[in-house]
Amino acid sequence: MGSGKENRFFLEHSEAVLELFHSESPPEQILLARSRYSEEPSFWHELAQKRPSCTWYLLEDERLDKMVTVRSFGGVCGLFAPRPASESELREKRFLLLTWELQDPGNLGTLIRSCAAFTSGGVVVVGGCRLWSSKVARASAGSLLRVPARQIPLERGISFLKSLKSSQTGIYSTLPRGGRLLTRWKPAAHSAVVLGNETHGLTDEVQKFTEPLTIPRSLR
Repeated sequence: MGSGKENRFFLEHSEAVLELFHSESPPEQILLARSRYSEEPSFWHELAQKRPSCTWYLLEDERLDKMVTVRSFGGVCGLFAPRPASESELREKRFLLLTWELQDPGNLGTLIRSCAAFTSGGVVVVGGCRLWSSKVARASAGSLLRVPARQIPLERGISFLKSLKSSQTGIYSTLPRGGRLLTRWKPAAHSAVVLGNETHGLTDEVQKFTEPLTIPRSLR
């Protein structure tokens, strides 16, 4: 699956856009507010020369404000077209985070940011809200473009779990109570943690592939 139009999205977060400018997932286009440009015109000219493949648009503040969905975006937006990781690439990761029918893009972005901060793993989004979106990218503070990630349809979720099982990956789920305490968990060499829907959690069909884990209220 390539970087088609369905994967393109605006990241409305100036620091994240600038941080990703020199990364392996740079923006295709940048929208810059005139007020931000006027503060350091030489800086923006030099930056534009470093990546000529990126198209720049200088917009009046009022016009750009009408295009974005957040107020405190810092006067810089970027249009990105990420490359989804392949399923084989993800299965080779030592750690995978799977979200199952997660509905809130803010929750998804926060989980991706945590995955990027604490692991070198990948993310598989099974159904739920759209992975490649400005809301997820903003909540992830740009981590969406630094973590190997892919979205698969809900109907393919079980077959993906089966493929992980066949490759000797330990699959775990999170439950509010009744699971093995996280403090006593010894993950497998290759592990996947499945997080369910905010309201309904995980179905019985999914849970039969997993070992349940519970985070204790107190770590004492």
